[in-house]
Amino acid sequence: MALIGLTVDFSGYSGFLVIAWRKASSPTVIQGQSDGIPFPADLTYPIEDLEPVVYTVQFWQSANGVTLDTLLRSWSIDAAIGGGQSNVRRFDFIVGSSEDVGDGVHLAPNDQDTSYRNDLLASTEVLDYTVNKQGFGDLSERTQITKSSLGGFDYTNGEVFAQDEEYGLTVYYRATAVTAPSSRYDGVYDADANFTLGSAQIRKLVKANWPGAVGVINLNPLTSYANDDFVRILTHTGQQNNVRIMCTGLDKIWFNGVQVAEIVMGKGDNLTLYFDGTEGYVEDNSDSWNWIGTVRWGYDQRVNELPLDGCAFVSNTPALQELSVADYPRLKSFIDSLPMGRVVSYSQWNTQQEVTVAGNKKNVFPWKGMFALSADGTKVKLPDFRNISVRTLRFYDATEDGERLVQGAGGFQPEDIIGHIHGYNPGDRIGESDNANDRDVMVPGNTGKDTNRTGGTETRTANYGLPAYIKI
Repeated sequence: MALIGLTVDFSGYSGFLVIAWRKASSPTVIQGQSDGIPFPADLTYPIEDLEPVVYTVQFWQSANGVTLDTLLRSWSIDAAIGGGQSNVRRFDFIVGSSEDVGDGVHLAPNDQDTSYRNDLLASTEVLDYTVNKQGFGDLSERTQITKSSLGGFDYTNGEVFAQDEEYGLTVYYRATAVTAPSSRYDGVYDADANFTLGSAQIRKLVKANWPGAVGVINLNPLTSYANDDFVRILTHTGQQNNVRIMCTGLDKIWFNGVQVAEIVMGKGDNLTLYFDGTEGYVEDNSDSWNWIGTVRWGYDQRVNELPLDGCAFVSNTPALQELSVADYPRLKSFIDSLPMGRVVSYSQWNTQQEVTVAGNKKNVFPWKGMFALSADGTKVKLPDFRNISVRTLRFYDATEDGERLVQGAGGFQPEDIIGHIHGYNPGDRIGESDNANDRDVMVPGNTGKDTNRTGGTETRTANYGLPAYIKI
């Protein structure tokens, strides 16, 4: 369906403005009309769900907001144009008045002047206009009025403006769209290679379709884009893990409340980037960035997630059980944002430490709850959450917890058994079996005997197992 966008600015009338529209092919049938809009009328009005044909749009003065009493102006508008907005604005002025009557775009002419100038009309595509002089009606069709290429109109044939004469200029012109351009775009651009954002992609839907792990979109200087330029980017398709949108020089664009030099999109993301001639703004429609680094337990791995298994299943070859930083730039950006101590070296990540649990010694890996970077910074290992429980930290700040071997998020605390005592009733028959000759009597200096071992390899509650995944 098509749309006609109207920016309306009417003053100098009483009652209500009613906008009505008819198909040019059926001029006697009103297709629809607006509710009554009290004068002065200054608003944006979209006429939606139209067929892509020519319509006659009429502006009526109404006493009650319903009846169509006095036709002020009508224009033919092609709804098939799409993206253009029809603006209707009225300027009223009194000759000789020094008052700025048009928000800085025009001033009333002086007595005996022959020209009226209007900055707005000099910078837009004027499609039609009317000039009304009090007591004379519409002067637009008279030979003494000529539209000026400088904006406004000129008197010819010896006519001049006279002191205190009252005029009204109504202009129909083409300008920007009435609704956000994120809902419309001029074609689709299939992005299967890195590119610099230019005229081939502006006002289009860019569909990510890179064959490799990462796609790159470079931006020109922000000042090179027009103030109504935009691009919409979707990353549902393609083999890429991430798409990098990179500013040039010192430029930054607004994103999630801050200015950034780079945005990294994941799979299934979508955003619209707007330009205003000096800055860029991102409308994010996926909200996935707010969840990067969060951990989820679930039955299956979802898009933009990796298992927290220490990269055990990246490859069957132990030497390759790691991820390439270049293939996951958004993950690398998250790792770089972590406080000191959350990222360790490969050697530290693989270091074992001996702990004593209930009198028994065992080896543990205290740093496998952290991220690990290779010595050259090109590879990364994810935390290994397999077969281990997660506990909410005791302290959320830098306060140290003496019961933890490693502090902070991902820090390790070994298993333990709460201190307790096994009691018994004293007597001379301690540790006696059914055999009368098989009994132990505790005497001073005797350490006694151990009971038979019971239990398994750990202390645990009944549980259901789920894998852990991190959002990247």
